[in-house]
Amino acid sequence: MPNYVLGLMFEYERYHTDARIRIFADECLVDEFTLANNITATTVKLCKTETAGVKFNRTHTRDLPEKLLLYHISSEFLNSDIRIEIKNDNNNHTNGWITKYSYIKFHGIFLIPDSLLEEKTWKRLAKRFCGKELTLLDTEMEDKKKYWPDLQGQDIIIDHQTCTWTKGIYHYTIGGSFSLTIPICEKHKVKHFGRKFTKGKLELGLYLAELLKSYKALNKSI
Repeated sequence: MPNYVLGLMFEYERYHTDARIRIFADECLVDEFTLANNITATTVKLCKTETAGVKFNRTHTRDLPEKLLLYHISSEFLNSDIRIEIKNDNNNHTNGWITKYSYIKFHGIFLIPDSLLEEKTWKRLAKRFCGKELTLLDTEMEDKKKYWPDLQGQDIIIDHQTCTWTKGIYHYTIGGSFSLTIPICEKHKVKHFGRKFTKGKLELGLYLAELLKSYKALNKSI
C-alpha cells in the first residue's frame, strides 16, 4: 500500500512542566512525546529560488518553526481522520490571574504522498498542472482558487479545549489542553485533508514545496 507523510510545524513556549502530544491515525497511535524545550521561529527568506523547476519572481520572508516533524503513515491507517491531542495546562494561575503560561502556535499541518518528498515528483506535477514554464504567483493573493496540497486550517475540528479561543488554528498562541481532528478524504485515489474537492480546476500548491526545500526535507529519507 502507498505511504503518506504527515507534517507538523509549530512553535512551543514551555512553562513549568513539559507539554505532552499524542498523534493518532484512525485511532491508531502514531507517536507520543513530550516537549522539554522551547521551539522558536526563525525568519526564513523564500525568494530568488527555483523549486521543482519553477522560478519564483517574488521576494518574501516567513517566520517558520525551527523544527519540522514528519511521519510516514501507511494508507491503510488513513481512512477517517488524524487526531492530535495536546496536554498543556501549565500556567501560574493565582487568584483568577494568569501572567505566564505554556502555549503552542501552529504554522502548518499537512498530509502528502511520500513521493512528494522527491523534487522530481514536484517537477512532474508542475509540468502537468502548469506547463513547461511557470512564474509562481503569491497564492495568498489568489485565495479563491483551490490548491493541492495546501496548509489551510478551515477544516480542522476542535474537539476539546480547556481554554476557549475563537480565532483560527494557525499563527495564534493556544494555551491549555486541546485536541484537533482533521478529516481525510480521497480523490483520484489520493488521500488528502479536508472536505472533498468540488468541481473546478485544481491548482498546484507549490508553497509546500518551498517549505520542504527550506527545511532541507526534499530528496532526503526520514
